[in-house]
Amino acid sequence: MEEAPIHDRELPILLGRPFMATTKTIIDVQNGLLTMTVLGETVQFKVFESLSHPSSSLDCCSIDVLDSLVFSKFLLAQSNDPLQYVLSQSQDDFDEEVLMEMVAALEALKPYPSTFSPLIEPLGPSATHLIPYVVKPPKLELKPLPSHLKYAYLAEFETLPVIIASDLTPLEEDKLIRVLKEFKSAIGWSIADIKGISPTMCMHRILLEEGAKPTREPQRRLNPHTKEVVRAEVLKLLDVGIIYPISDSKWVSVVHVVPKRIGITVVKNEHKVLVQMRPAASWRVCTD
Repeated sequence: MEEAPIHDRELPILLGRPFMATTKTIIDVQNGLLTMTVLGETVQFKVFESLSHPSSSLDCCSIDVLDSLVFSKFLLAQSNDPLQYVLSQSQDDFDEEVLMEMVAALEALKPYPSTFSPLIEPLGPSATHLIPYVVKPPKLELKPLPSHLKYAYLAEFETLPVIIASDLTPLEEDKLIRVLKEFKSAIGWSIADIKGISPTMCMHRILLEEGAKPTREPQRRLNPHTKEVVRAEVLKLLDVGIIYPISDSKWVSVVHVVPKRIGITVVKNEHKVLVQMRPAASWRVCTD
């Protein structure tokens, strides 16, 4: 460690692992002591006491009691601000009637804008509002099916498709379609069609072993792209009522974003050579 000039006390002390091992450094966090031994001489650095010292040896610190008393009385005589008046007074300087007047004046003031930034970033408004397919059925591009299956439609213009067996008789198919149309609200074509089950009817519980403790995983940072993917997914689940916010959960599990890959395709790499790869078509947001 090079010696710092006397007038400069702001140079940091770099404590690398080899240096700390050589000097047999002992850090007592509870008492705020940093002990080092160099050439048989032990030196103690008291952290708590150093924090109360000025940052520079040339600083001049003084406390003038008379000036503070004169300044407070000057504020008392000049200021009309209720908050400043109350803060500059001592408890014995005014009676209860004056105190109630000051409290009423403070309550009538506008709230002071807070500069505190919350740790939890707000989600913001949802960009789109999902509409159930039962209410507004879209026109879908259907994939070809094997010979033993076929599509049937529960709404006009070949919408709300379902897959049924192709070897049903006309009477069986008619009865099946009639039942499906009657209870089509129970079919989930999209996430907006999933209404869930009321907790009064059925509630899922996880049976734990005796003495099991809940786990709270720490938050993890996401890059801007995956953060927007998670934000859109959470807003979508909130919009359709599948999840709801809670502030006092004993179990906290972080969200993971993994790519959803499509089939193998052939693309050119940086060397203009055709190679096989599975590109990520979209993202899947999941949690444990």
